[in-house]
Amino acid sequence: MKRFTLFTLVLCLLQFSGQAQSWGYGFKVGLNTSGVFGPSETDADGNDLESFGTIGGFQVGGLVQLKMNKYYGFQTEVLFSQKGADYKYEGESYKTFTSPIGAILHSTGTRKELIDATNSYISIPLMVYGNITPNLNLSFGAYFDILVSSSATGEIEYEGTLDNGTGDVSKHLVNYTFNYSKDEALETAAATPINVLVGSDNISVPYNEAAYTHWETKDGNYYNPIDYGLMANLGWRFTNGLRFDLRATYGLTDVTNNFYDISSKERDENYELIPRTDFDRSISLQVTLGFAF
Repeated sequence: MKRFTLFTLVLCLLQFSGQAQSWGYGFKVGLNTSGVFGPSETDADGNDLESFGTIGGFQVGGLVQLKMNKYYGFQTEVLFSQKGADYKYEGESYKTFTSPIGAILHSTGTRKELIDATNSYISIPLMVYGNITPNLNLSFGAYFDILVSSSATGEIEYEGTLDNGTGDVSKHLVNYTFNYSKDEALETAAATPINVLVGSDNISVPYNEAAYTHWETKDGNYYNPIDYGLMANLGWRFTNGLRFDLRATYGLTDVTNNFYDISSKERDENYELIPRTDFDRSISLQVTLGFAF
């Protein structure tokens, strides 16, 4: 009897919604502030060596609404959306050089590294909305992002001492020009090299490094191809169809490839890279203007 009553209630609700439902369409354009946040490496005193910030981007696309009645409905969108990451590392680190006669020279020193990454996605949000007033509504749902391009710029400044005690590594600056999708292992960006005094040797190093310059093999791209998470949206609807939205997203996936998650602070006793397998989460705040029919 209880099952029959519940079934009858659901049918009545669906029938009521079906009688009132209608479709809506629109477009939107806006700005994103986003970042990728994860755990930081720390020094011996527990101080963070890494910091994470936000960068700007934009989004543009269309939307479709299924209005069940005047109180609630469903909305999906297809957007081109730029997100990204602002990353800084400052503190103890390491670097390896190859001398003119082929000798491998390991060094320990300090590194200051800055990277600004821009990731472009096809973003597909799916939400249920409720109208608090005729103009104000609140939406909750999820998003699914497909990465279509990924690039970064930045620089690294390094100085140190050779681990074999034969001298120092002079302070030098190297630029980053990354295309995470197209760059290959051991590839360097086209630029005139610079000479760095390493002990008693002048060693030529790339002035511009590509995304995987220091990797002997490439295992996928640095940023994973799929991201998804939760979202909340506060919207204001004007009577002429103009719409304003403030939206926050919270990623549920690790957006970086664990193959490239290695310690920037130290290597093991055999000078091998130490994996970290961090969970790096995407978070964004979005402001958009649009028009709906």
